[in-house]
Amino acid sequence: TGKIDGIFASLTLEAVQRFQLDRGLLGNGVVSEHTWNALSDMPRYVY
Repeated sequence: TGKIDGIFASLTLEAVQRFQLDRGLLGNGVVSEHTWNALSDMPRYVY
């Protein structure tokens, strides 16, 4: 994890790629429509 700084840097890229691969998407790090849809399907709250 890293500090939130608003910059799409290497840690963000790696997190997006892991998210994509975990959901069977192309793990290219690009937040495409498919990635946004997968993010929208995630629970809103974590308890």
